[in-house]
Amino acid sequence: MLYELYLFDEMSLRLPRIQNPKNTERALPAPQLRETLSSLTLQIKMVVKIRLARLGCRNHPFYRLVAADSRAMRDGKHLEVLGFYDPLKENDDPKKMALKYDRAKYWLSVGAQPSEAAQRILLKAGLVQPPTPVIMNKKGGPQPPTI
Repeated sequence: MLYELYLFDEMSLRLPRIQNPKNTERALPAPQLRETLSSLTLQIKMVVKIRLARLGCRNHPFYRLVAADSRAMRDGKHLEVLGFYDPLKENDDPKKMALKYDRAKYWLSVGAQPSEAAQRILLKAGLVQPPTPVIMNKKGGPQPPTI
């Protein structure tokens, strides 16, 4: 059985190839392998999104505000539940929306990007600033605001 292990060394930007550890001709010696492994840095970049996950029955939606990996499905695995939103409740009902302010503030501070719907909920809660309005010219595209 042949085992292959690819290691990425950021310093030299090369891919050293380590073949079957039992075959001493091709494998790195243990101290050299230990040094190579200790010099490597593993960086996992996960983009966290704050978005709504749909629950409830057909025609009776109920949403959870969750912090999730951007690659996860809408109703799939999430990192943390930050609150809920029930669009069928009246506007003055306290059970229409609830939010864990401290956790939502934490996820925003570490760089989580809210979706458009989640941004509206966070805007109502006062956690994010309203988006800057775009001024359109007659024939051109967006113009920078004039002061």
